[in-house]
Amino acid sequence: MLWSAQSIIKATQGVPLGGEDWQAAGISIDSRSTLPGDLFIALKGPNHDGHSHIEQAAEAGASAALVDHPVDASIPAVQVNHTLCGLRQMAIASRLRSTAQRIAVTGSVGKTGTRHIISTLLAAHGHCHASEGNLNNHIGAPLSLARMPARSQFGVFELGMNHAGEIADLSPLVKPDYAIITRIAKSHIGHFNSLEDIASAKGEIFQGLADGGIAVLNADDPFTPFLSSLAREHGASRIITIGENKSADHRILGISRQAHGIEVAALINGIRVSFTLGMSGTHNAWSALFALAIAESEGLDRDRSLEALAGIDDIPGRGKHHNVTYPDGRRFTLIDDSYNASPASMEAALRDLSGNPRHGRRVAILADMLELGEESDALHRSLGKTLLAAPPAVVIAFGEGMHSLAGSMPDAPFQMHLADDADAATGLAFRHVRDGDVVLVKGSNGMRTPALMRNLLKGPPPHNGESHVA
Repeated sequence: MLWSAQSIIKATQGVPLGGEDWQAAGISIDSRSTLPGDLFIALKGPNHDGHSHIEQAAEAGASAALVDHPVDASIPAVQVNHTLCGLRQMAIASRLRSTAQRIAVTGSVGKTGTRHIISTLLAAHGHCHASEGNLNNHIGAPLSLARMPARSQFGVFELGMNHAGEIADLSPLVKPDYAIITRIAKSHIGHFNSLEDIASAKGEIFQGLADGGIAVLNADDPFTPFLSSLAREHGASRIITIGENKSADHRILGISRQAHGIEVAALINGIRVSFTLGMSGTHNAWSALFALAIAESEGLDRDRSLEALAGIDDIPGRGKHHNVTYPDGRRFTLIDDSYNASPASMEAALRDLSGNPRHGRRVAILADMLELGEESDALHRSLGKTLLAAPPAVVIAFGEGMHSLAGSMPDAPFQMHLADDADAATGLAFRHVRDGDVVLVKGSNGMRTPALMRNLLKGPPPHNGESHVA
């Protein structure tokens, strides 16, 4: 049991409708993914009203609903003034009833990978609850917190934002014992005037620090002195740094690529260690050190922590490798980095692609990076330097920004194929990918790169047979 009817009524100060003899094993806000025993929270949005889907949730097995007005339903309900406020009240109650150490992660890039690595490492030491998917906004963060079991020893939460003030709203909700900022970069720069403004917005995470809370920062980020100052202003008891910089408390000494993952040499609290991380991108070494910094601060067994890192796999949409075979016999490696893209993450993905294959060609399928505002054209063109540093054999590109990049490279030392959209890019990939290639798919979610990725995994149209994915 996650929640009893009585604990929900108490947390939300709600009014029971239809009895109190029920309990919730989980929480759902979408009737399509509701599981048996869930509390269904009927949220209202600009284009939908969850109250219209309560009966579908009931048919899926929901035990009760959280509503803002009486409804004719086959399951009990708790009526509150506003269902999103009710969710937030449940999140606060969830935090207060648990003794879990809470870790909040934000940053321009690397949030999800860092959250994933931290939560997997901590799970090797005790019960760890973590945000799922991209639940990091004004709905996702309180939902993740409300889903935390009372017995949890650790809770890891991702906090995202598109505008200033959003993290200032979320961090006090989580009240983290550890606040991590992965890196400041030009993600969502279209909503800000400068990198300094982005740093300030990310630094809002310190406004919610718990008493004695600790800031964990990237020593390689030029904004770390500024962020350290913000952390101290908001009462951080300590600042821990990680990175390649010699000043880092936990320092990366070297990274080498392996057949499955990367090998990292590091100084952890001054002690030299080597460990394997099952994830493939070299940038994940920083995420691993964030995780080790938490584990060291908590006094957890180091050998167990290092062993846990070796078992962590790539995340779908964020660098996961697939071995694909098409009906015509072509076998190639497909790197799924399709979930999203920013200038920093695009450069990291291209650098990793450049060092990936020992045999065969490198192919990059690139879509626009969105939400870059007036800097979009210049930031897309700036990728040319990264491409020229280690040219792939083939680039398939689509979107206005990527077309601008192509126009800035008339003498590019690789094949450049332009497409109008994701479907056209898929067709080009089917024609140009060869046996033995390593193929990267990278772009913003709004460019339909996840759909492109799914189609590449399925393989050419049915009349040509079906692909096999391993």
